[in-house]
Amino acid sequence: MIKSLVQSGRPRLLVDFGLILDLREKENLGWSRIASEYIKRTGQYVSKQICLRRYEEATSRRPSIVTSDPIAKPARSPPDA
Repeated sequence: MIKSLVQSGRPRLLVDFGLILDLREKENLGWSRIASEYIKRTGQYVSKQICLRRYEEATSRRPSIVTSDPIAKPARSPPDA
């Protein structure tokens, strides 16, 4: 008997990560305002929780370009014993 893969729950909502990152980092909006601005710009409904989760996902995936120290040195690995 062959079982097909069935995913339970809702399908994952496709969200424009770049827009959410811009709204949070450049325009410094809160999650509710990000959701309402996203709806205005795209016409697609998203909740503030979806915005929060997608923002966290986007920031964990992208490499950190901006650091607090402009001349940041890479962390040293511990010496071999």
